[in-house]
Amino acid sequence: MDFKKYCKTYFTDIIFKQYFEFTGREGRKVFWLFALNMTIINVILGYISAGFLSMILSILLFFPSLGLTVRRFHDINFSGWWTLLGFIPVIGAFFLVVFACIPGTDGENKYGPVVVDAVANKVEEPEVEDKK
Repeated sequence: MDFKKYCKTYFTDIIFKQYFEFTGREGRKVFWLFALNMTIINVILGYISAGFLSMILSILLFFPSLGLTVRRFHDINFSGWWTLLGFIPVIGAFFLVVFACIPGTDGENKYGPVVVDAVANKVEEPEVEDKK
């Protein structure tokens, strides 16, 4: 997978297309790659601007991150309200990491159908050039 497609699938689509999306399910791969991207960007911005830009980015991406976490809980057949565990100091983050590592339920659950990896199982349409 090229870098542009990777960034689009695992970062920008979550931010711009699913900004306030709290329904459905999301798999472990998308969740952890988004978390990895956020961590890398926050470290770079924190180093460049002594944390100011990193803080601004974290505030702007609060809702996409929250929505992604809710969808991840839906994938393991838990209510999105379990995300509130993350607000408990120290142990909350531990529980979120543990729950995020649990594989999703097989088959459809009450939150929707099984999540299919958008990149691995996507059939690409051939590009058609405009003939003028």
